[in-house]
Amino acid sequence: LVIWECETKDTESLKTRITEFLEDEST
Repeated sequence: LVIWECETKDTESLKTRITEFLEDEST
């Protein structure tokens, strides 16, 4: 999570990455 935040530095992009990650985990 911290890594993503450093890479994106963009809240919306961070949210999108988390959402995609969670969806992938749910599958």
